[in-house]
Parts: sequence; C-alpha cells; structure tokens
Amino acid sequence: MICKMEVFKNNNKTFLVEFYDAEGEDYDVPSGVEIKFSVKKSVTDSDEDVLISKTITGNDESSYTIALTEEETNLPVGVYWYDFKNITDGVTLTPPTKFIIKEVVLQNE
Repeated sequence: MICKMEVFKNNNKTFLVEFYDAEGEDYDVPSGVEIKFSVKKSVTDSDEDVLISKTITGNDESSYTIALTEEETNLPVGVYWYDFKNITDGVTLTPPTKFIIKEVVLQNE
C-alpha cells in the first residue's frame, strides 16, 4: 500500500490497508508477524518523535484496518509522513508517504 492518507483534524478515521508483494500480488502477512504503522512530522525525526503509532499483527491476510481516534488526529493542520515496517523482521515495507491533517470549518459542533 502506497497512497496519501488524509484525515480531518480531531476526527475518527479508519483506513483500509492492503499489502502487496514486489509483483503486485496480495501479500498475506504471516500469522504473528508484527507490522508497525508510524506517523512523524518529518522523515528525519527520531523514533522518539513518532506522533501516531499502531501495530498490526498478521493473521495470514493481506487486508487490515488502521483506526485513528480524534485524539490521535488532534495535530496541527499540515503534512506529515507515514510508513509501515515489519518489526518482526526489521524490514520497511513502504517508503515515507504523505499523511495529511486537514482543517475543518466547524470546530465545536
């Protein structure tokens, strides 16, 4: 999966994540393998500066969901960067890709 993710500030959002191998075929994440989703302000930020972090545990499927809460999306409006890393094997699965927090018109209704 390589695509820009967008979410409105302070909103819940669920993303469908699909993994593919180098040939473009579905990649079934092996059972027990952990994949980490991380969002940072800059690709050069340290791992201590991760703003959003989620872990997916493989179950021999290629599709998963990432559910973000309004607390997690309560970031300043702007462009951030995300990636997915297989933390079981230490392999980065995606290049840094845009994660955008968008402004809303009504703030408290």
